[in-house]
Amino acid sequence: MRLYEARSRLGGATFSFERNGLWLDNGQHVALRCCTAYLGFLARLGVADLLPLQRRLHVPVLREGKRPALLSRTAAPPPLHLASTLLRYAPLRVAERLAAARAATALRRLDPRRCDTRRAGRSPGGYGRTASRKTQSRRSGI
Repeated sequence: MRLYEARSRLGGATFSFERNGLWLDNGQHVALRCCTAYLGFLARLGVADLLPLQRRLHVPVLREGKRPALLSRTAAPPPLHLASTLLRYAPLRVAERLAAARAATALRRLDPRRCDTRRAGRSPGGYGRTASRKTQSRRSGI
């Protein structure tokens, strides 16, 4: 495999930099265990060990002038593993939380081995937009 970079560092649009003693990230800054293609790519590059993975999702979402909202998962099976965090997620209104729960339940019923979103004419993001017309959840970090 050959990897060409336009910049003097690896990562393309993804990079970290230090400012005033704080490390800041730009670009893809979240990689979940379900991102198997990305994790496989890092393994092929020989740098997978440089990506810290949390044992269990725990992400504080900082909001100006407000307490951080927390995205975390439990040991329950999907989609229940996110149920408690979703039901308490303050940036979403109650109706939006319930709509997101309905969408997660609908996604659980899909069999990824038998689902061809190209043939169905919808991307996974399109499926989410169809399942819940509101865009607030996408703007709020879910």
